[in-house]
Amino acid sequence: MDVCDAVSHIHSHDIIHRDIKPENFVIDRDFADRVTMIDFGIAKHIGENVDDRLRRNISRENEFVGPLAFSSTEQINKRPDIDKRSDIFQTAKVLWFLATGVITAGIPSASLDPYCGRLHSLVIKALRDEPNERTRTVEDLRDGIAYLR
Repeated sequence: MDVCDAVSHIHSHDIIHRDIKPENFVIDRDFADRVTMIDFGIAKHIGENVDDRLRRNISRENEFVGPLAFSSTEQINKRPDIDKRSDIFQTAKVLWFLATGVITAGIPSASLDPYCGRLHSLVIKALRDEPNERTRTVEDLRDGIAYLR
């Protein structure tokens, strides 16, 4: 739930993280063991063109930017129109990993779902290749997670 809340928070400020992976969440022991999102090195505001910033400060030209094992289709294809839906994709991959300990390269196997297929159903909707076919918001994903309890 905290992972979804963190992504929801940055989305409410029109920020796309673009690097959502398990390593970018830490437990804040000083704040009731709440999960905190870190590493905004490749984050961007919605509509911001970061091509020059990335080439100049972070990566070499044509170098892949982002967490390859957790990246959305549009990130892998280096599409310029990456938006919140890419973060939703990455969040679903992280949630699957947290529940199963498995990083998938595509649609995960329902047989690994510790919630008898209910998590799998939520995750595969968020992992569709076409962004328009994915779970609409991270709040929708969070609401689905709440029902797994």
